[in-house]
Amino acid sequence: MLFLFTALAHAQQVAPPAPGGQFSPSNLILLYAIIVGGFVFLIILPQRRKQKDHDRKLEALKQNDRVITNGGIFGTISRIKGNVVELKIADNVKVDILKSCISSTVEEEK
Repeated sequence: MLFLFTALAHAQQVAPPAPGGQFSPSNLILLYAIIVGGFVFLIILPQRRKQKDHDRKLEALKQNDRVITNGGIFGTISRIKGNVVELKIADNVKVDILKSCISSTVEEEK
């Protein structure tokens, strides 16, 4: 991306001015503003929306929900205490994990 700006600035210096006038620094500032706005709308806002959806799903977790952790472990929630979730991953095997380490819930197929 920096190469594009450098090439644009270099082309403006080497090329003769267009018949309509000369290149002004305000045009470059406008170009920067458009690119930053594009990043905000194409990258930052969708990521924020995805994070808010994930946070809402974590708040909606309840006992006996079947979940998948970030590490790919399937388990059933046996207890929730604040930010810590007790996850039953096998018979007589329970582990405590952070609630933020749960990636998604498993929908039971019917």
